[in-house]
Amino acid sequence: MIYERVLHDRDGRGLQRAIGYDAHGEGPAVLLLAPFPFDRSFWATLVLPGFRIIAIDARGYGDSALSPAGQRDAGFSMDELADDAVALLDHLGVAMAAVVGCSMGGYVALALAQKHPARLSCLVLMDTRAGADGEAARANRDAAATQVRMHGALSFLDGIGVRLCGRSSTPKTQAEVYALAKRSSRELGRALVATLVALRDRPDRTALLPSLRLPTLVIVGTEDMVTPPDEARVMQRAIPGASLVEIAAAGHLPSIEQTVELNAALLEWLTATLLAH
Repeated sequence: MIYERVLHDRDGRGLQRAIGYDAHGEGPAVLLLAPFPFDRSFWATLVLPGFRIIAIDARGYGDSALSPAGQRDAGFSMDELADDAVALLDHLGVAMAAVVGCSMGGYVALALAQKHPARLSCLVLMDTRAGADGEAARANRDAAATQVRMHGALSFLDGIGVRLCGRSSTPKTQAEVYALAKRSSRELGRALVATLVALRDRPDRTALLPSLRLPTLVIVGTEDMVTPPDEARVMQRAIPGASLVEIAAAGHLPSIEQTVELNAALLEWLTATLLAH
């Protein structure tokens, strides 16, 4: 489905930006924020009976436009993705949602927690971090953006399954990750470059963690080399009352690598947090 969000420029003109989403099920709302570079179909294997599932496409992926209609400006920030999510919740009449963010989705989830705390019933941070990119990571983002501009999107995606999946993953799973990323955008090259810049420039939200006053679950794959378990443990300890689940034999994408285990862990925690009386 597509929601046409109207934004206003400096001159007061209304600009339409398409936001792609899926919404199904009944019960407390759960908003799903996908990792980079995937669209909302990343969550297709997630099954949460008893909850209303809302999966949103980030700008440039799936059915979400990278730029407003008639515009070429492809820039955005994590805060703007958070604002898109709130606009979608408003459109759907959802006052509060459990927010589940994986990797880049976790950055957006933390932006939501900082900018729109009243809209979150609880928070799940999966294979992500609160800190900003350091100097080396920023340089790597710039190099990746240059690679995409010079050699195309597929040169960047080559080997993405190996980079993101854990050492226990199979070639079949790695190929599925590549295929999922490859079909995530109709303007993949521009989307990748815009997102790499947004990731490079995202703020450090480490100082936010001790101030969070909502139920929080941190999930990490035990074989995650992108945001390792040690980082997840530090983040969990910094958030008052937060829980931690480590998914064995999974890397950066537990929902793909260990679908059954991830579904069970997430359903158990959401049920205890939102449905227990």
